[in-house]
Amino acid sequence: MGLRPNIGIRGATSERSSNLTLGEDGQTDLHANYGARVGQFGFLLETVQRSYDGFKDISGSSQDTGFDIEDYVLKLAWEGERQSLWFKDQYSEETSDETYLGLTDADFDDDENRRYGLSSIDEMDNDHQGYNLTYRLSLNDQVSMTAIAYYNEFSRDWFKLSSGNSYITAANGGDAFSQGVLDGTQDVEGLKYKHNSRDYEFQGIDVNFDFASGAHTLALSGRVHEDEMDRFQPTELYDQVSGELVFAGVIEPLCSNDRLERA
Repeated sequence: MGLRPNIGIRGATSERSSNLTLGEDGQTDLHANYGARVGQFGFLLETVQRSYDGFKDISGSSQDTGFDIEDYVLKLAWEGERQSLWFKDQYSEETSDETYLGLTDADFDDDENRRYGLSSIDEMDNDHQGYNLTYRLSLNDQVSMTAIAYYNEFSRDWFKLSSGNSYITAANGGDAFSQGVLDGTQDVEGLKYKHNSRDYEFQGIDVNFDFASGAHTLALSGRVHEDEMDRFQPTELYDQVSGELVFAGVIEPLCSNDRLERA
């Protein structure tokens, strides 16, 4: 879980670092952090920023095929004579212009970096938020206790064309209509793009006692934990008209696409 921050808290010092990398196709990587310790207290701030335009080209579209990622971490620490307290807060989000839709054999041989216009609106979005609080106490030279409280939530929406590879299979078999749909030269109605959307949440408290006796250590622990998953997955309908995707409606989720599970 990354429970203990990687910062010391003795003395009074501060540290900072940053690293920026620029690459091809609009690629940017930034990693920066700053931390300090004063007496019994310490903190660390850290971020990672990544972006990339992508190397594939979508037919008839200027849409990027890369990703954008942001990640932030805050760590706080306090350490007394026989006890310590650590807190961690982490947040991240990502948007990736990625797809499951492949290429026909002939189109792959011609240009493996091509993407069909049908995939221009495919996109993965996710975000994560997590908190972690750890308390450690040395009761005596033989017995110590660690208590951990945690909470995490993660959301993702994988929005993509459903059953698009059926057109690829048919086109590989020589079906001209399917090849025209892929190329954008053939109009088609009722293309289904599904929000594969799920929200996850879990939280709990963990308490652990360690008993040291000579060359042996006995650990006794207990945990109270609960988690849930919320699935709400509507489907958007689009028509392809003259190579352009035109929004046509929404199919509201039913049954397995709309459910809540808890443990």
